[in-house]
Amino acid sequence: MRDKQVTVLVVAGALALGSGWSAAAAPDFSDDAQDLPVSGQSATSAADPVPALPRSAPGKKKKAPTVAITVAAPKVELPGTIGVTVTVSPPGKYDVQIQESDVNTPWTTIQTVRTNSSGQGSGDVPPYTGGTYDIRALIAKTKTTERSVSNTEEVEVGYSTTVPENKFNPMVPGKVKIKKKARGTAKVGEFRVQVKKRKVTVKDGKGRVAWASDKGRSFVAASRSDISWTERFEAGAFWADIDRDVKLTKQNIKKVKAAGKKAVITGKLRGGGDKADYKVVMKQDKRGKGVAAMKFDVKAGETKSGKRINSIQLTSQRSRGAAVHGFGEQYQPFDLSGQVLPILVQEQGVTRGELPFGPLVDQFTWGAGNLQTTYGAWPTYVTGQNRSFELVDNVDSGAFGLADMTRDDQVSLESFSSRMRARVLARG
Repeated sequence: MRDKQVTVLVVAGALALGSGWSAAAAPDFSDDAQDLPVSGQSATSAADPVPALPRSAPGKKKKAPTVAITVAAPKVELPGTIGVTVTVSPPGKYDVQIQESDVNTPWTTIQTVRTNSSGQGSGDVPPYTGGTYDIRALIAKTKTTERSVSNTEEVEVGYSTTVPENKFNPMVPGKVKIKKKARGTAKVGEFRVQVKKRKVTVKDGKGRVAWASDKGRSFVAASRSDISWTERFEAGAFWADIDRDVKLTKQNIKKVKAAGKKAVITGKLRGGGDKADYKVVMKQDKRGKGVAAMKFDVKAGETKSGKRINSIQLTSQRSRGAAVHGFGEQYQPFDLSGQVLPILVQEQGVTRGELPFGPLVDQFTWGAGNLQTTYGAWPTYVTGQNRSFELVDNVDSGAFGLADMTRDDQVSLESFSSRMRARVLARG
């Protein structure tokens, strides 16, 4: 009865405001409510006609494609990938997002596949770690296309008994060309930056060499790289596969300008038919009483082909065969020469690969580790010539890095960031 009373009151109020409503047009607030007479009208009297709302003019109809996805196999072993094929109907060229999710991660786009005119496309989805993954395809809503989501495929990802390998593909410094007008000496605080025909040298106030480039070789390089990671969650272990889309390893020094307490070196980096502008700013940095240092700030612009640089490498000269020490807590020989060392914090491993138990641990967990795995990696080193080099302690320096000590007369340190800020200690 309460619902019926509410109906009467609403209708009466509407009539009092001159809305033209009748009891028959009043809303029914209950499942079994019956219309009641209002203001002398019977419950069955006809309602006043309600004018129809105007309809908007129909716009251009969007395409409503359907997309389907299939996986190459329901089970995959790392470090393998999940092969996928997408089919769009009606056929045509579409950008199709391949997405994956698991129990801890919502739907995430891993890659985008472009279908051909027949509506077919394929790709390879790299699973990050083992587990059960759901895979689907999605066409995003555009001005001409409605959003479309495919069926979902489930894939079980396990681990093979073969441990992955790092694929660093390090950059090797190319040639350097120093224009005649760029040669000379720039004073930076107590330091002297000497730019000669084939070499750059930094000397402290006592005339000692704090840093130098290798004669005839570039000291700045840059790249546009994609890194695919394989992880064994239970072991806290990681493996990197670096794909170098652009490698700029040849250096041109066009201009050196001294401005106050800093020197600025500018020019171009080249490689693989592409090029980009770069700038190196050298500035004295006070570290404390009795300690002076030179700070390097290195940046590279977008390449001519429109690629954004995401790694910077700085190469220092060392006397042939001079030892290299440092890079944090390393559990291997004191002299690290002859290797490419990842600057990566991870679990150090069980047995660190020693025989006979290392291979047995790897067979079941990939957790044996090796001489390069450490939870104390740090981007700083000292050579046998008492020259110290380190990345400045900031966000950029926390990026994944590579130290290349495979060449007897050079040490290269690469940081996978768009900017590198480093420091050389002159004396202390």
